[in-house]
Amino acid sequence: MIDTSSSTNGDCGCVDQSVTTASAFTALNYHFGMLLGVDDFETEQDYHRGQLRLHDAWLHREGVVWGLAVAPALDHNELRVDRGFALDALSCVDVGQWYAKHKDDPDLTVTTNADGSVTFDGRVSIFFKACLTRPVPAIADPCEGATADTAYSRCYETVELRLLPGLTPTPPPTDPYHRLRVLFGLVQPDPAKAEDAQIAALRGTLPSDQLLAEFRRVAALDAIDLAPPVAPDGQTAEILPALEGVELPLAQVAGITLAPAGDAWKLTAATVTNERPTHVATRTIQELLCGVAESVGSGPHVTAANWTSGETTVTLTTDRALAPRSVTKDAFAVSEFHDESGWADRTLTSDPALDGAATTVTLQLDAAPTGDLVRVLARGSGAHPILGADHTPLGGGVDSVHTLS
Repeated sequence: MIDTSSSTNGDCGCVDQSVTTASAFTALNYHFGMLLGVDDFETEQDYHRGQLRLHDAWLHREGVVWGLAVAPALDHNELRVDRGFALDALSCVDVGQWYAKHKDDPDLTVTTNADGSVTFDGRVSIFFKACLTRPVPAIADPCEGATADTAYSRCYETVELRLLPGLTPTPPPTDPYHRLRVLFGLVQPDPAKAEDAQIAALRGTLPSDQLLAEFRRVAALDAIDLAPPVAPDGQTAEILPALEGVELPLAQVAGITLAPAGDAWKLTAATVTNERPTHVATRTIQELLCGVAESVGSGPHVTAANWTSGETTVTLTTDRALAPRSVTKDAFAVSEFHDESGWADRTLTSDPALDGAATTVTLQLDAAPTGDLVRVLARGSGAHPILGADHTPLGGGVDSVHTLS
């Protein structure tokens, strides 16, 4: 977790803060009379730091928690990043100086305008950085008569701000849990994967209990596919979901235009889009899910189902008007249960009748049920659900089932 709400410590010595498998899973075992050395304290700190980084990296992923707004400051020739808080991912970049240094980079695409100005696209990203700071007197040698020296007493974790060419990283980042995203319609199925088409076909057709079961199934497969990345040398030395040094994009900066100003470059235009991975508070997510549940269940609902023994008609009453063309024989199913022989289906002889208010449905059966129980199903799911007058599916897309006796 990176907090940039306070000022940085200025120039400081960089330090490798990578977390190894051993440091993240090896804790100190204290005992009475134990002799402690520097390596013991390092083990203690590395264990807690490693566990926290593993939790944040795998369960939350990289993203911004608050702040870190990017905006151009033309009068100062800068792109500025406001204070904020991010997970692994108050600074400014002098765009003119940056361009003078990087104008010949092969991955920077520049358009030279008729007035001599140049235009290109870029992105502002942050990278994890740890610095050693606060030097204090220290014994340089643990031997008798050792001389005094100084050593850094603090390790300050912050971020490094960079302006990079192009609006998106190359290659672009891939989002985890692909199957779940297909199931909920967040991404298009991959034509090369037959499984994607099967999952996509279930979208919007499953009642709540079956959707939960499918969610658990595909989530398990997606989690099995997750693994730490392979380093360029072919060794999987990390236990985090990304290699060290991976960027966290904060904003896209399109149309960066620099005009020549003597031996320098003056920033004259830039369009910033603050588009980045963002973490939303858990309580807010809970509240949003309540809104989603209300939206999903916003269709008409069956409030009453009636059948009189010996009769061939069943009536259903809804709390809102229905779309008449959606109230067809295929949208209902009636069955009866006999203790001796089990379930038997009843057939509707015609399309259901709808009253003038379009809220009462009458089903005409081929014969009067004689079973111990009568079960009536009105479809809110599938390819041809019953719709409300506003075209929302019955029960928000969930079948309505009623057992009568």
